[in-house]
Amino acid sequence: MVNLVKEDMELFIEAGAILGDGEGGYWLLSGPKPAENSLVDSGALVLWLQDFEGVPTAYSCNDYWRWDSSTLEEKLSHWKGTKPNLGNPSEQKSLFQEFFNQAKGKIAEGKISKAVPYSFKSYEHTLDPAEKIYLLKNLLNFSQKTKSYLYGFWNNDSGFIGSTPEILFKIKDGVICSKALAGTRSNSQNPELLFKDEKELAEHEFVIEGIVSRLQDLGLVEIGETKLKTLPKFSHLETPIQVKNSTADFYKITRRLHPTPALGGYPQTNAAELLKNFNDKLPRKNFGAPFGLSIKNEIDLCIVMIRGLRWAQNQIQIGAGCGV
Repeated sequence: MVNLVKEDMELFIEAGAILGDGEGGYWLLSGPKPAENSLVDSGALVLWLQDFEGVPTAYSCNDYWRWDSSTLEEKLSHWKGTKPNLGNPSEQKSLFQEFFNQAKGKIAEGKISKAVPYSFKSYEHTLDPAEKIYLLKNLLNFSQKTKSYLYGFWNNDSGFIGSTPEILFKIKDGVICSKALAGTRSNSQNPELLFKDEKELAEHEFVIEGIVSRLQDLGLVEIGETKLKTLPKFSHLETPIQVKNSTADFYKITRRLHPTPALGGYPQTNAAELLKNFNDKLPRKNFGAPFGLSIKNEIDLCIVMIRGLRWAQNQIQIGAGCGV
């Protein structure tokens, strides 16, 4: 659908969702709401959303359409955006240090090999529609330049929006496609040295092993070549992983993979208690959680929600984590 009237866009801006598909298209949905079981069972449009420690919840919508970037830019150009003035943030530096020390302790004891402490910057601010438009325009531009995935979900009171380089998986022509994205270096420090950095290479290998171990009984696993994924400020090691001849559905794959060691820990089972302890003290909610869209015969894509912000009432939070 391309020829929308103004009211359609107003509904999308008021309560909507968006997901870039990594192939030049952007899926927009208006009026997302919890789906009936019959919709999920029939394979109709389902938007999957969950908190980091939860199960995927299915949403349906009033309407949806797919636009290319130029069409989306043109539609958004009719709406004025305003840059949010966030002011000074509050932070949880002491909690992050506590998480960091706990992770190092578990690694020293040999109980885990990797964990991801995290923290949030919080701002007292209520996001208005014009600021939402500003974020959509800027993140659309950013996602095009970096080949990352624009995502968002919101209503009048709360929501989240961002542009992530990380997918959990996609299903295309019966093949499950995932990626290990871990190992980071500043672009000012010769990113090619990632291929010689023992710590970063080990971290990347943990993520590969974690993904493969969760998928290997679903079909024939193939691991691709590790390459650099270069973003504006940082570069990452990235390895494609495919599973062929699989009949697993969207829900099952999401439950299998999340959380990968890239955002959780390794081994995943051993790290679960540590992650729960982190979450009890500082709820992650949807930071690092899956967000996906499944439309029969059109798209099956699930991304990982990082590099974004979330808001509720008069608070905005921006999350970040680091691998230990």
